[in-house]
Amino acid sequence: MFGKEFSRADFEEKLKENPANDHLKTVITESQKTETLAEEKPDSITLAIGFSEHPAFYDKELNDRFTDLSFALGNKLLGVLDEKQHRERENEDNHVGWYHKTDFEIHAVIGGEEFNYEGRFDIGDGEGDLIAHIRNFYEYSLSPESIRALLIHSAVWTDEMIRTFIPSKPTKNDYRNLIRVCGYGVPDLERAIYSAQNSVNLIIEDELQPFVKKSSGSITSNEMHMHDIPWPTGILKNLGENKVKMRVTLSYYIEPGPGQIGWKDKYRYPSCGLLFDVNNPTESKEEFKKRISKAMRDEDEKSIVSNDSGRWLIGSQNRNVGSIHSDIWEGTAVDLSQSNYIMIYPTTGWWKLRTNQKKYNNRVRYSLVVSIETPENNVNLYNEITTAIRNKAVVKTEITAISKKKENNGR
Repeated sequence: MFGKEFSRADFEEKLKENPANDHLKTVITESQKTETLAEEKPDSITLAIGFSEHPAFYDKELNDRFTDLSFALGNKLLGVLDEKQHRERENEDNHVGWYHKTDFEIHAVIGGEEFNYEGRFDIGDGEGDLIAHIRNFYEYSLSPESIRALLIHSAVWTDEMIRTFIPSKPTKNDYRNLIRVCGYGVPDLERAIYSAQNSVNLIIEDELQPFVKKSSGSITSNEMHMHDIPWPTGILKNLGENKVKMRVTLSYYIEPGPGQIGWKDKYRYPSCGLLFDVNNPTESKEEFKKRISKAMRDEDEKSIVSNDSGRWLIGSQNRNVGSIHSDIWEGTAVDLSQSNYIMIYPTTGWWKLRTNQKKYNNRVRYSLVVSIETPENNVNLYNEITTAIRNKAVVKTEITAISKKKENNGR
């Protein structure tokens, strides 16, 4: 039998011919038993609540947490609690708190395959039930540009970093050296993804076309975006001369220039650059547009547009490096109430200069993260800003760069 191939039927016949082969039959039978497929699990879905700040999921007398629920019951319960908390928190006299963090885990079996999903539901945010929360999460999941922006935006320098690089009377150059060695510091997850009543993060995702090919064949700057940020003007004006902080972070990705030519020319390595600027407190919307349009026409990046750079911690010359820019503005609350326009505009890159590559009509995505922070814990910025966003969405204005000829004719 050795060295020959048999079908299963022929092999079993050969075994029967010799009683001495009975032990082989047993081996085959046991092997067949071990290969029996496991019974397929039926479709199911269950919900488990982990840590929750809401008393509905915790019995103080029994010191016990109610964790395992059917998905239908848990979905309905979270929806009811969310609506109740969101409605009651509008009246500060209720003292019910703003929201309750609630961790959850969903386990499902679909077609025999197991799935697990973990998340956090904030009871009181007004999202609705758990299904609405999951749907919103996937519809509004953040782009890579935003995740990168939030990491930088949340970062803070440690005390040791500050002691090493920042003297008692620091200059912009001291912060430049700090960033070269330590970057923007150590990211903080809580700071990145959550807002507090007196500290709010706004995230804006968009894309623009930095260049355009004219009918004459020349490639020129195309557009800039001006975002009207819904600051709580009334609260800021009431705070008057109190100091507040605004942090702005702009994140985007470049396309490196083909070949090694980029090492010799700073305009040839990045596909394009993006910069941000904020209007000065005394600067009107039209004046701001003209100032940035002039900057877009200026091919010399060393020529910095005139803004209130003294109030920025890092300064435009230090932050406008690479493809992520972050800076902190500090001033009076009343001044910030008038600085509500943020402009995103392009600078030169090889998409514009290397016309043979035909990239001049490409678009670039970006993420803009803006936060405002006041020293007063009793100031409810979060509620004011979210209400403003519901009533009036953050306004973006696409502006074509104003040509020098048009500007001169307008004088």
